[in-house]
Amino acid sequence: CLTDGVGLDAVPTVAAVLSDLGLAGGLVDGSAIAIRDPLGATSYELRDGLGRSAIRIDALGHRSSRTYDLVEAGLVATVQTDALGHAVRVVSDAAGRPRQQVDALGYATTAGFDAVGHQVKMRDAMSVGWNAGYDALGRLVSRSNTRTPVGTTIWSYDLDGNRLSETDALGKTETSVYDARNRRIQLTDRLNGITRFAYDLVGNLTQISDADNEPGGGLANLAGTTQYAYDARNLLIGEAFPTGQQGRTLRVYAYDAVRRLSGRTVGILAGAFSATPAFAGAVTTTTYVYDAANRLTTRGYGDGLNDGFGYDAAGRLTSATSARYATTVGRAYDAANRLTSESLSVPDGTLVGTTLAPTTWTVGSAYLDDNSLANQTYPTGSVVTRTYTDRHELATVSLGGSPVSSRVYDASGRLSTATAGNGLVETWSYVAGDYLVAGITVPGVTGFGYTYDAASRKLSETDSIATGQTFGYDHAGRLTAWTAGAATQSWDLTKVGDWSSTTRNGVPEARVNSAVHEATQVGPNILQYDVQGNLTKDEKGTALAWDPENRLTRARVTRDASPSGFGSLASYRYDALGRRIAKTVDGLTTVYLPAGAQTVVELDRPALPPTQAAIDGAEADGTLANLGLAPASGGILPGAGVTRINFQPSTTVTPPGFIRDTGKTADVRTNGLSYGWSADSTAQAIVRGGAVPLVEYDTFVQAQPDAGGSNSWSITLPNGTYPVVVVAGDALSTEQTNHLDIGGVAVTDTTPSTTPGYQAGNFDGYAVEVTVTAGTLTIAPGTGAYRAKLCFVEIGQAGTPGTLITPEITATLAARIAQANAETGANPIARNGVREFVYGSYVDEVLCYQTTVGVVSSRYYPHFNHFYSVAALTDASGAVVERYSYDAYGKRQITAPGGAVRAKSSVGWDRGLTGYILDSETGLLHARARQYSPTLGRFVGRDGLSYLVAMIPGDPVWGQSRPRMDSETVYHSPVTREGILREAARLVRLLAKVDARRERQPTLGAVTSYIDGQNLYGAYFIPNATDATGNACGSGPIGDFMVPDSIGGLDISGCCINHDKCYDTCHRGDFSKKDDCDIKLLLCISRLTRWRYPIGSDGFRAGMNLAQVYYNAVRLQGGPAYYAGQEKACCPKPGTSGGSGSGSGSNP
Repeated sequence: CLTDGVGLDAVPTVAAVLSDLGLAGGLVDGSAIAIRDPLGATSYELRDGLGRSAIRIDALGHRSSRTYDLVEAGLVATVQTDALGHAVRVVSDAAGRPRQQVDALGYATTAGFDAVGHQVKMRDAMSVGWNAGYDALGRLVSRSNTRTPVGTTIWSYDLDGNRLSETDALGKTETSVYDARNRRIQLTDRLNGITRFAYDLVGNLTQISDADNEPGGGLANLAGTTQYAYDARNLLIGEAFPTGQQGRTLRVYAYDAVRRLSGRTVGILAGAFSATPAFAGAVTTTTYVYDAANRLTTRGYGDGLNDGFGYDAAGRLTSATSARYATTVGRAYDAANRLTSESLSVPDGTLVGTTLAPTTWTVGSAYLDDNSLANQTYPTGSVVTRTYTDRHELATVSLGGSPVSSRVYDASGRLSTATAGNGLVETWSYVAGDYLVAGITVPGVTGFGYTYDAASRKLSETDSIATGQTFGYDHAGRLTAWTAGAATQSWDLTKVGDWSSTTRNGVPEARVNSAVHEATQVGPNILQYDVQGNLTKDEKGTALAWDPENRLTRARVTRDASPSGFGSLASYRYDALGRRIAKTVDGLTTVYLPAGAQTVVELDRPALPPTQAAIDGAEADGTLANLGLAPASGGILPGAGVTRINFQPSTTVTPPGFIRDTGKTADVRTNGLSYGWSADSTAQAIVRGGAVPLVEYDTFVQAQPDAGGSNSWSITLPNGTYPVVVVAGDALSTEQTNHLDIGGVAVTDTTPSTTPGYQAGNFDGYAVEVTVTAGTLTIAPGTGAYRAKLCFVEIGQAGTPGTLITPEITATLAARIAQANAETGANPIARNGVREFVYGSYVDEVLCYQTTVGVVSSRYYPHFNHFYSVAALTDASGAVVERYSYDAYGKRQITAPGGAVRAKSSVGWDRGLTGYILDSETGLLHARARQYSPTLGRFVGRDGLSYLVAMIPGDPVWGQSRPRMDSETVYHSPVTREGILREAARLVRLLAKVDARRERQPTLGAVTSYIDGQNLYGAYFIPNATDATGNACGSGPIGDFMVPDSIGGLDISGCCINHDKCYDTCHRGDFSKKDDCDIKLLLCISRLTRWRYPIGSDGFRAGMNLAQVYYNAVRLQGGPAYYAGQEKACCPKPGTSGGSGSGSGSNP
């Protein structure tokens, strides 16, 4: 009884609901349930006599409700009201088919059905939608949009229901052939390229041969195929890829007794592939350890630098620690399982005096009652606030109380206007009858217009401000021609999509590709790859290194390839969740502070020494190991055995190729050499953090202090004649005259000091032969010197006098000095600067960019094209600060408002194509899971998902035992939580970008890609994505209506049904299992999409957008349904026994 003041009706939140319902004085048929998680958070649900959920109260007291059996014009309506009072109404016919959905703003979406119940059309509030046709057996045979002209896709089937062909809107057809067991054995694409598949006796996929391997023999040419092996449990235990530069990459997998992935070993295949393949040479091994609840606790590596994961009693991730990168992520949640804070901790985050000290940065999040993100508090203390429309569209965003953006949407849910914080108004228009973007205009800032063909491929981009572009495609929808004003580029592609050649402005460039689709030669330049397929040397000579998870860890950029012209050395750092959290380029470190998948703050600072020992311990003067490295610039003196000493503060990182002097008096140093100053000069050791990028030019010790006096520096050397190079100067001042005495050789500064100084520096370089006769080389200020400053010294091996300083050395030194002097006139790098980013709806849509140096803050507003590549930045007054343009594959060019080309951003803007972070040192775009090269037109590592495109039944994550990517195998295969999260993370990253770029990846994963004409919502936008059932999938009055279960022929009903079954399986109160169910839904729809459609096609974009919409819906709104399912599955029914759970219930 819920009216006796005992039990659930004694709970205030429940009692208040009962009072509102008028139940305090009587009895009605129904039930109530309380669900309590292991941490004591309790939620409640009231159901009517038919078992339908009427009211749900979450653990924070937020209430949502459903009202059933309302009659409207002879139809039955169901109304769901969220915790903020926003109501969605679904009207269904007598057969239970939803005919109309009316959102919280009153906009209606309608559906039409044929006589047997197939949905034949959908129209949103602006009559945008689709039409579908079916054959006599109920199979989808046609689908068309509401554009003019209409684009129609057509399918045909055999008698067993296998899809034989698909003809796109341009009349181009792909066909499939099946064996007697209905397994697809051949796919002929729209270019007549043939992909073949083979299986074992139990239906496991054992071999794939792509279209480029067909001329070489297809499946018979084993070295050109991907092969798979399975154990007796039908778990994938080995896979060998086509021959690459290093050979055939082999991956071997191991599992524990409960089918969880326990190990992965990667190397090169030795001999023939089999169920027990052998490796040739070194291997990389990863191990996985789980707790009793099947949660990954350790991801182990051969070097012992492991990742560790911790969870709370409710199964939520609370910590993720990386030993390799010395990072720790912490997470906290509220009672409603919403992430309230996320912290990043490192042991070397800051300096306290001369001591490295740990630092923790935290992002806090708060939510509205309907679980929408209300505000975020950044580690800087800045607060970002968001509001939403009644149908949950982002309405306004503010930073620190000041407006950033306000948005207005049309009845179809498409963005129509966005007003930036500086008052500029951006207007969006769309192709009639479609969701494709037709135009984006900010008067005086941007003016984009777009046209498309019937297959929704972008044909042109006009630009009223800058140069327009045109695009041409082949029958498979791959980019083959591009123009931008006078610039042209065309491509000759293989069947799979690798570039055979490209021609830029009439100049051809040939390429060579391996069987596994590595670009191994570009023009005359040979590229190199590691065993896992990661690029280790690019076409410009940049050397790249990778960690066991295929994340970029180091880059050595040659002088010719580096933007600075000096050359660069870069290192990269990640957390255990795979997010980049820092990079160091020469003497500058940028720290990236994340909130989920987004970087919300970037901190610039001088690079710190890696350990305390490198400041004042056993490595305080640098190490011989570091001296043995090649300097970023290559150095001045050639050959081996060069001693390079940099003059710098003790708290500054030592540049590669150097040991260091920090101003201490002469003595034996920690590196074993003897050198130092005639008097303590540590107070004269300076780091400028100026315009010259290399540490060795950015630091100095002032030999003549401002307060007066003069100190000399000396080093102990065997007697002999040495080549000596000395660079003196200051990156941010010309107030020095560097006359020097170098071992008795007087040198003269030809550019003496100018008083007063100004913010442009000056350097002087000297290359001399010095003869040491008394065991010491001394460098001292010469006659007439003024504030002389030593930057670094290079001492070569002793040799024959008169031969040691060659014309090449002199020329190299002169060129470096000239270059350094030119750099000092550029904008100095803002060390210790802060950059903050405020985001919109899309993962990389930056609405506001704020920089702070000292106490001065400047705010900028990005303006995008249709795939979120920034075209212009405007300042607080609305004036254009910079413009950005991109070539066909995303190489960025920066121009000043007047059109002059800039080598680097004047305001530190580091976002490029589609909003990816652009690493200027390498030219690569950091695309989270991988790195993308605009110059190569491809990613530089293999796609972790590309080998799942066809139908890999024994995928190591899922352990599938069937040859088809169907919903049942996804949901009923033994899985690991690590596997779920790992692949889901990859999928989410792909989903976030799927409409911002098009990847034409073949079955075997060629990574050629180009920029597509779609924006995030262009391909298939689902308006009003709120499900009145709260389940957003499968059963319920709206499930198939809100997002139809057949998108272009993609039947996802099995995914939805199995998601419901997953919810209704007793997990004994473990809320983390809800996450598993939701992620499996995401993977199920995504994998079906990848199985059915070529990546980048219309169907692919539709399916992937559909997967994301469903996933977001169940993730945010599926909690009550999950608990209801748990109550049904775990709790005993009246008159029965069995079941267990943490809930308690009463009958009204």
